[in-house]
Amino acid sequence: MSATIRHMMNFVVKTLANAGALGVAVWLLQDITLTGDSTGKKILTLILVALVFGLVNFLVKPIVKLLTLRSSS
Repeated sequence: MSATIRHMMNFVVKTLANAGALGVAVWLLQDITLTGDSTGKKILTLILVALVFGLVNFLVKPIVKLLTLRSSS
């Protein structure tokens, strides 16, 4: 399997895991609500939020690592 396909599969698995974790949080915590007309729309919302979390992680993680390296010097 090529490195590109491996990275894409890793991204998909992480996104689905995030969506699943968000679904569990919605199920367990009454203060988090998920609206939508159908199950499909709710799943799409969870996946979109997971993608946003992934994007934020992609952007913030290098900055946090850089700040951590500088503070430990």
